[in-house]
Amino acid sequence: MTDRPLALLRCDAVPAGGVGHLVRCLAVAEAAVAAGWRPALVGDFRAPLAEELVARSGLEVLGGAEAPLDRLAGRTGARVVHVDHYATTAPAPGDPGSGAPVVSAVQDGRHGRRPAHVVLDASSTGDVSAAVVQPARVRLTGPGQALVRAAVSAAAGRRRADGAAQDRVLVTAGGTDAAGIVAALTEIVAGAVAAAGLPAEVLVLDPAAGTGPSPAGPPGVRRRPPGPDLVELAADSCLVVTAGGTTTSELAVIGVPMAVVQAVGNQEETYRRLVGAGAALGLGQAADLRRDHDRLVGELAEVLRDRDRREGLAAAAAGQIDGRGAERLVRAWERVASGAVQPAEQGWSVVAAGPADSDLLLAWRNDAETRAQSLDRRPVAADAHARWLAGVLGDPDRLLLVVRRGGSAMGTVRFDRLADDRWEASITVAPEARGAGVGRTVLGCGEEFLAARLPAAVHLTARVRAGNAASRRLFAGCGYRPAPAAPSDVLALGKRLEP
Repeated sequence: MTDRPLALLRCDAVPAGGVGHLVRCLAVAEAAVAAGWRPALVGDFRAPLAEELVARSGLEVLGGAEAPLDRLAGRTGARVVHVDHYATTAPAPGDPGSGAPVVSAVQDGRHGRRPAHVVLDASSTGDVSAAVVQPARVRLTGPGQALVRAAVSAAAGRRRADGAAQDRVLVTAGGTDAAGIVAALTEIVAGAVAAAGLPAEVLVLDPAAGTGPSPAGPPGVRRRPPGPDLVELAADSCLVVTAGGTTTSELAVIGVPMAVVQAVGNQEETYRRLVGAGAALGLGQAADLRRDHDRLVGELAEVLRDRDRREGLAAAAAGQIDGRGAERLVRAWERVASGAVQPAEQGWSVVAAGPADSDLLLAWRNDAETRAQSLDRRPVAADAHARWLAGVLGDPDRLLLVVRRGGSAMGTVRFDRLADDRWEASITVAPEARGAGVGRTVLGCGEEFLAARLPAAVHLTARVRAGNAASRRLFAGCGYRPAPAAPSDVLALGKRLEP
């Protein structure tokens, strides 16, 4: 065993943060062992469920949360440092050919973004947020890259063989209920089961269960602490009501229908992806649960009455994830460590526009299709464009960006400040890239650039012609929702952008 290369897996699992990062690292550890590596954990694992999961895994714990990863890697001779943590400082990516460890990082959209050799982002717009990490050599992006443990695939096989149970609804808010939503979810689910007239048990995985007197709750509800048997319980349930974290990937692979709540900010992209794809019933954000209780009870009851709809939710979710993300991640480590992937590979990048971009921007602006979809369809003269560009570049309330893939310009994004907390977004996709499906990535890269410079959250607005279906789909796919518009032929869309 000692001749196996060491991979340090950095994560935490504490009451305030949940156990999702640890669960993902355990999936990586399984794939690493299968590929001949010696994985070891580094971090703080004080959550009760985390302690049990670590003990069952049999993995070494080589350091706590305070351990500097660069020093630990040097002292242990680690060949990989894998980080699934939003705040930890990882070693700067060096040259693996000269003995530096491969740096591997997991992101959730903007959360956890850092320079690394290998970046994995399984969120809905992973191709956007991982793209602006530099100098990543390998990027594994999109929901198909979700890190899933072997036990999940086994539970999926058992569910397919035995059929889905119809007498249990499972409620879980993660290993620690860090957002404090279990009680509200329990009331909604119990009400929905009663309204649907189902003889189903409601099983609630409540971290507070067994720690004191049981609170009075709805009839037909059984509470117990979360345990390592979550996937087995899910496989035997007709519906799982869950927070939108790591559990959703496991449920998708198992093939169990789910209703999802966005408990915290880093679940936004996963929540939007699942609900938008018809892969889960959306219950909104944590703050919505009490306010919208009656509506949510009714919507959940409808799903419980309709087996075909539940099966449709499960099928849509299962189509997004194959359960092999951890295997692909470990293969990427090996490719980088062996020198098979060189630093010359380029991903997406975002830079502020400059005077040298003037001719390119003018050509894009005067492209016939661009003008046909613009709010102002008139062609722009070269001298007028030069004056406009100089004004934009000198205006602190305007931000004009050029987005490139490798050495090729793919589009431009402009943000105009309307107020301290409001910006208007506009986008132009390069004519030669039109139809290639890059619009969301171009806009998302621009948003990433702006978000990194914001002191606080802002509201983004966008205006598009009502007949411009492509732009409407683009903005909707990036999370923009309809807002009141002034002229009838112009639609206003908006979203909140966090720093």
